[in-house]
Amino acid sequence: MKIGQIVSKIPWDKILKYAPIIVEAARNIYDSVQKRWFPYEKEYNKKTTRNPSVSLKELAKRISDLERNEVEQAELVQKIASQLNDISLGMKVISDRIMIALIISGMAILLALITLVSYVIK
Repeated sequence: MKIGQIVSKIPWDKILKYAPIIVEAARNIYDSVQKRWFPYEKEYNKKTTRNPSVSLKELAKRISDLERNEVEQAELVQKIASQLNDISLGMKVISDRIMIALIISGMAILLALITLVSYVIK
């Protein structure tokens, strides 16, 4: 199968429809993780030292943030799975349509050969 045939079977309309949602959700998760877990990253890069002392309250906050982040990621995975399901359904429809087109074109070729043979014989 050529790459053009493969690319033409992809339901680009659905992919383009859901791409901004996926990108925005991924960006939000990245930003929230960056803010929560690396708030001192800019200072760290400047000073190359960190404050190693962490209180229990801060650890409890980080754990709750991790749990909240895990829930957000699970929701994102669920959305992605739903979108992949939609894409696979679209691919199934395209596959069925291609099969019908191949059957019809095969029948047309067969009819053309029969017509050609009958014309040559007469």
